[in-house]
Amino acid sequence: MERRTFLKSVATTGALLTTAGCMGGGSESQSTADTETGNETGNSTTGETTTEAEPAEVPSPELTFRTNSGVLRVVHMGGEKITDEGTDEVYVTVDDERTATWVADGDKGGEFPVSVGNFLEIESAESGSTVEVVWVGSEGAEEVLATHEVG
Repeated sequence: MERRTFLKSVATTGALLTTAGCMGGGSESQSTADTETGNETGNSTTGETTTEAEPAEVPSPELTFRTNSGVLRVVHMGGEKITDEGTDEVYVTVDDERTATWVADGDKGGEFPVSVGNFLEIESAESGSTVEVVWVGSEGAEEVLATHEVG
């Protein structure tokens, strides 16, 4: 019997506290907290921190282009390695047409990292073509790492 009385009183007290919180009887400390965080509207949730993932840093490799027997070769000659950390893929375009994937997560291209001495051969680059090496970050951002006009 005592247990029922206790549970009934706890339920009643909980209902009253819930209702009191919904009635807008705000306290002085809440206003102060909102002002201290720079929130003028008073519609803040204190204690929560939202962090957005920072985009990956674009690598800075030194890439050169060499033609041998009609085949264009893109060669990593120095600078930063291109690693899978923050990189989804690196691909090559010829006149804005995607022609080759150098490295990529999954089965689409070669394996990471791209470092000094690594190269990719492109047979579809003819004289007058514009070739670009494009880096794609893990968040989807794209950046042209190198551009070459085929002579």
